[in-house]
Amino acid sequence: NTNRIAGFAGTMLSRELETPSVKADEKGETMPMKRQEVIDNHIQFAEEMLDKLDGLGKNEDAAAMVNSSRALYSFMLPVYKKEYTELAKLYDESASKEKIAALDAQIKEQYGAKFEELYNDLISNGKLYAAKHKIAVNWAE
Repeated sequence: NTNRIAGFAGTMLSRELETPSVKADEKGETMPMKRQEVIDNHIQFAEEMLDKLDGLGKNEDAAAMVNSSRALYSFMLPVYKKEYTELAKLYDESASKEKIAALDAQIKEQYGAKFEELYNDLISNGKLYAAKHKIAVNWAE
């Protein structure tokens, strides 16, 4: 499932950090999530996906799709752990908008193109696999 990662190094994740989701506290009152919690959720998801991929048996038919998925999540995880964690800290510590915008732009510049390349490779391999096995998929195109 690539829906959760589609905004990596792009505007969707930037917006998610600008206006984080809300959560309920112990009293049931809602409060915004800390940005670090948002990034921690992304880290957890990426690690879970890598674990699932590592747990798959050998299947030559799905090898290209699995390998491209593994490459994508392996690329994203260190960025979440370093740059996005740094960005979350800036938000959580109420850093200046300029400092936040500069790091956000740096992440997009440094990682956006490679993410798109890996993401498109995964989608391409997924389409081939789905077509070969007659699996109906809504690719949201």
